[in-house]
Amino acid sequence: MELRYISIKQILDDLLEHPLLKDLTLERAVNHAVHFIRIVGMPPIFEEKVATLEVVDYRTALPCDLFKINQVRIKEEGGAKGIFRYSTDTYHMSDTD
Repeated sequence: MELRYISIKQILDDLLEHPLLKDLTLERAVNHAVHFIRIVGMPPIFEEKVATLEVVDYRTALPCDLFKINQVRIKEEGGAKGIFRYSTDTYHMSDTD
């Protein structure tokens, strides 16, 4: 199923065409939209992905759809050398694969 998005400003413009809603403000519309989403729920927007990136001189190009890094793994020929997981403020070496 393809997710389709619409701006809250477009929804507000459509609502303001109704004569009884002329005094509706953007803040109130956003407040009602958030309340509605809390009631009915919302499908997850972000998708968890795995990417293999080549690092040269401690740098690499990050994917354009990157939001958050959950884990970093050092990969060498013959298998993984180590896994780094987020722990408070820094990444640390994990004992397990």
